[in-house]
Amino acid sequence: MKGTEWAARADWKDRFAVLAEVRMPEEALAQGHAAPGAGAAPCAGRARGLAWWAGTVALAAAVVALAIWGHSRAGSLGLGAVAPASHGATVSVPLAAVHMVSAEVGWASGQQGQVLRTTNGGVSWHDVTPLALGQGAGATLDALAVLDANDARVARVRGGGMSVYGTSDGGAHWTALATVTAPHLSTGQVELSFVNPQTGWLLETSAPALGQMRTALFATRDGGRRWSELGASSLPQGGMYATGLAFAGTSRGWLTGTYHGGGTPLYTSTDGGGSWRRQTLPLPAGVAYLDTYAPRLFGQDGILPAITGGGTQGPEMIFYRTTNGGRIWTPGAAVPVAAQGPRGPAWSFADPKDGFASDGSLLQRTTNAGGSWTTVDSNVHLGVASGLDFLTTEEGWAVVGGNLLRTTDGGRTWTPLSQTASRGTPAPLGSTSSASGGSGTGAAGALSLASIRMVSAQVGWATEALGQVLRTMDGGSTWLDVTPAAPAPTGKGGCATAFQSAQDAWLACPDGTPAAGSVWKLTVWRTTDGGANWSAAVVPTVFTAADTTGSMEALSLGTSDGVHGWLMAQPGHTMNTEPGELLGTGDGGKTWSLLAETGSSGSLPFGGSVAFQGALDGWLAGGKVSTVPDQLYRTLDGGRTWRAVSLPMPSGRQETQAVVTTPTFFSATQGLLPVWFQGRASVYLYRTQDGGRTWSHTTPARGSLFSVAGLDEVYVLDGEDVFHTQDGGLDWQGFPGGGLGVLEAQQDGQENALDVLPGGSGWLLATAHTCACLAKQPQWAASATPVLMRTTDGGRTWTQLHPVLRSH
Repeated sequence: MKGTEWAARADWKDRFAVLAEVRMPEEALAQGHAAPGAGAAPCAGRARGLAWWAGTVALAAAVVALAIWGHSRAGSLGLGAVAPASHGATVSVPLAAVHMVSAEVGWASGQQGQVLRTTNGGVSWHDVTPLALGQGAGATLDALAVLDANDARVARVRGGGMSVYGTSDGGAHWTALATVTAPHLSTGQVELSFVNPQTGWLLETSAPALGQMRTALFATRDGGRRWSELGASSLPQGGMYATGLAFAGTSRGWLTGTYHGGGTPLYTSTDGGGSWRRQTLPLPAGVAYLDTYAPRLFGQDGILPAITGGGTQGPEMIFYRTTNGGRIWTPGAAVPVAAQGPRGPAWSFADPKDGFASDGSLLQRTTNAGGSWTTVDSNVHLGVASGLDFLTTEEGWAVVGGNLLRTTDGGRTWTPLSQTASRGTPAPLGSTSSASGGSGTGAAGALSLASIRMVSAQVGWATEALGQVLRTMDGGSTWLDVTPAAPAPTGKGGCATAFQSAQDAWLACPDGTPAAGSVWKLTVWRTTDGGANWSAAVVPTVFTAADTTGSMEALSLGTSDGVHGWLMAQPGHTMNTEPGELLGTGDGGKTWSLLAETGSSGSLPFGGSVAFQGALDGWLAGGKVSTVPDQLYRTLDGGRTWRAVSLPMPSGRQETQAVVTTPTFFSATQGLLPVWFQGRASVYLYRTQDGGRTWSHTTPARGSLFSVAGLDEVYVLDGEDVFHTQDGGLDWQGFPGGGLGVLEAQQDGQENALDVLPGGSGWLLATAHTCACLAKQPQWAASATPVLMRTTDGGRTWTQLHPVLRSH
């Protein structure tokens, strides 16, 4: 599983002071828990009555008793120490939420807005907070979604919008992705959920106001850069307050909540959140209503927690079980609840049958999916543990009063962890030392590749997760770091590469963040000797710091003949615009000039990817906004002016989900243009015989990744199945399986994840998921590892490479 969400806010809606929560990595799709805030009355405005307030008083008393008991029984259990922005110093602050990805690696948030990361099981922490978020008194962290050990997203409410940031290197660098606006909602609860690095959802529920709560749901298909609102007509509004959001894949999802008008507040979607319907749960005898909390799915098996209300026995904890993917839920045995926070029970399942839960007094354990429960005799009275996180039936974590404890024997013995943190972060897992002037002095080690471009069966180029430029001479088994001296990825926009040949490569990166009123500058490097030496040119843009949302969002770099080159710069922007600036060079990258820009006086229709087949003839693909189909434009004057190109669309296509790429030409007249339809998960090949004046499409192939090997030869990947055409898409041959198994391609619809050469030598960048708790269900994985696969027979069989970085 890739995709975990948990929220932490330091205001009233985080429900109770100084308590925190810890969650299993697999519970990403299962729970949308908000972590504790400080100082305000718990859940003001929610009608639970005097019994709820009595429970809250008992809860606070238990926290005090636990702190006193902890000092006498287990040494100091004071609040965890985390670092402020300065290096070295530590201060004591309570944790707000903890999420362990593996036995050693995990993320956490502090109640003053910090984002933390550990690589030693929680013993020490690195403060990796995005500087733009700020921290300290009054700072809040609204929602944090953890995808794996290195990949995370953060959302923060600011005024009438939510700012979204992302990192793919363990917090070393963050990118400002988007600002999502929801003007009809007041500040309330935020849930952020991702099921893979590209697909995610953002749920906002307004603050309770006499039963007039409002809910808005947004979705992204590009990692968080563009968001669109979903389900406006079918989402529950008014009396229901959302408690969680969970998706099992990109289509099936659940929305849970509290609604004390009777019944069961559970909604389900089968179209990725586009529409919702109420799902009925069987109520136990004597129970008037339920509070439901986001489920967790293990394939077709799943667990959904609930708290009963209106019954004669007082509140009880019940776990509903499904064995058919959530279509039917069956209640298990009830456990009386002594005390609990409004976010529901602290619980964690290591597999579909083995789980743990805190009843507000003792630790309970089940081995039959909640059908029955037994009390665990622990050395520590967990009391009101605000979160449990079990990776296996033996190894787990608990958070009590902002303190982190760990067990390795199924909860019988707990050891307190004293959290200390420093500003900064260790290198991402699988990375190596950074480059220095192409010297390649880093020690050999596993690599985490981000893109690959092979020139021949042995020679090729790649980029690494932190932006390094790599080169291989042995088909991808070993790589040499040939990064120029100072590309220095800033977290303020990605770099762009163009690999012209085995020796010729171009690299462009933002030159840091400009000061107020200053323009963004780009640095373009070029090598003609395989990376041994680089030349550089600094290129100013027309964009100032005030023109962007804080980042240079994307760059697109291309060349046609080694002399002429083009650079598209796209600043950070809102979801309804796609600004851009096109720069060009005619002297091999030594000097650059402005060719076109978007805007009222500009001739550029939008910012997007560009490709040229000569000094004058070029193509632009992309879109003006995220809610309309991609478009194709052409220039015949080197990029100064553009005109739209009309493509005949297949009948019945979903217009809002077409992804248009730039064409590849194999002669002055013959070319191929792949178009990927995300909603239909298929690739259509458009062919031209007249230099691009007219295009016609052929039979589609099912899949999302493609690689153009020649005019007639194209490969398309659909999961673990490869489809191959040798006649330009008229007929396709499929090769099922072949050793890919449950690997998942890194980037849907992108050519830099699949690269197949004429003759059948090919490479695939994918992600392998490993489950520390349930080997038979790898899709709900505790960790995700980038892998490089290779084929020598056109995709019939694949073997894994283990690329390492070598010295000169």
